[in-house]
Amino acid sequence: MRARTSSEMTNVSALNRVLPAISIETDCLARIVGTRAGNKLDMLVPPAGWLEPAVSVADMLTFALIEAGHGPAEAKSIAMVGEDTLLATLPAERRPVMLDYAGIHACASFSDVARVLADLGQREAEAAAALSRLSDEAACSTRFAYGELGNSTRSLRDLGSEPLQSGLTEFWPSIGSNVAWLLAEDDRPAEGKMLAWMEMMRPTIEALEATVGTRLFYFKEPDDDLDDDQAHRFLALDYVCHMIPDSSFVRYLVEASGAPSVEALRASLLAPASYSPDFRLFDSFHGPEVSSQQEFMMPLAPGC
Repeated sequence: MRARTSSEMTNVSALNRVLPAISIETDCLARIVGTRAGNKLDMLVPPAGWLEPAVSVADMLTFALIEAGHGPAEAKSIAMVGEDTLLATLPAERRPVMLDYAGIHACASFSDVARVLADLGQREAEAAAALSRLSDEAACSTRFAYGELGNSTRSLRDLGSEPLQSGLTEFWPSIGSNVAWLLAEDDRPAEGKMLAWMEMMRPTIEALEATVGTRLFYFKEPDDDLDDDQAHRFLALDYVCHMIPDSSFVRYLVEASGAPSVEALRASLLAPASYSPDFRLFDSFHGPEVSSQQEFMMPLAPGC
C-alpha cells in the first residue's frame, strides 16, 4: 500500500471552516459594556456557518466573573482553569484560535462558554444567561455591509455556511501590521521582512497563477500611495506561517488542517489543487466588513 504524502494528509479547505467568515483576522462584531467600571467584552466574527458570535474564552469568563462580584485577580485565576477545562473538551472546529489587532485568542462560541459559567454558581449562571441574550441579539443584528453584499446589510445568521467569496481576499497591509504587532517590531523591520517575503515568493506566485488560471496576488504599483497589495487568504496564511511558525495561531492551523508539520501546511497552501480557478481577487476596501461597532449594556444583576 502506498504511503500518503504530506500534502495528501493536509486538508487546507478545512481551514475555511475555522477561520472567520470574512477574513483570516477576526473583527469585533459588537461590544458588551459591563456594570463594573472598565469591564468590557468583545463579540467576535466567528467562522462561517456559526449562528452566534465567537468569543475569547478567557475574556468571557473573566468578564462574567467580575460581573458576578469576583475581584479581577480572582476572576482571572478562575477563568484560567475554566478555559483549560473547556478547551480540553471541544473538538478543534469548536475552539478556533483567532488572530486580530490585539493578539491571538483561544476562542469558542458564546453558548459553550456560558455552559461553563452556569456550573459555577447562581450569580455566574445569571451572568451567563444575560450574555446569551445579548449574543442572540448581536447575531440577529444587521452588522455586515459592502462587498458582495451590496449596499444592504446582513446579520451574522444571514451570511451562510461558507466563507464569503469576497472575504477570501486579504487586505495585505492589515496582515503585515498584525504580524508586526505580534513580533513586537516597529514598522521598518516588519515592512522589510514583508517585502522580502513578497520578493522571494513572486516567482512562485506567478507560476501558481499560471497553473490555476486566475490571479491570486495583486502587487501594488510601487509609486501609487493609494494602491495596496491584495492576496488570496491561503497566500496570506503562508506569510503568517513564515513569520510566526511557533505561534499558537499557526499551531492551530496545523492541527485543524491535519498537516504533519508547518512545512507540510505551507506546501499545501502553495499547491495548485488548493485553489479554485473561479476565485477572483476582490477590492478589500469595499468589504465585506462589520459596518459599525455596536455596544450592548450588560443588565444589572438582581440586588445591584
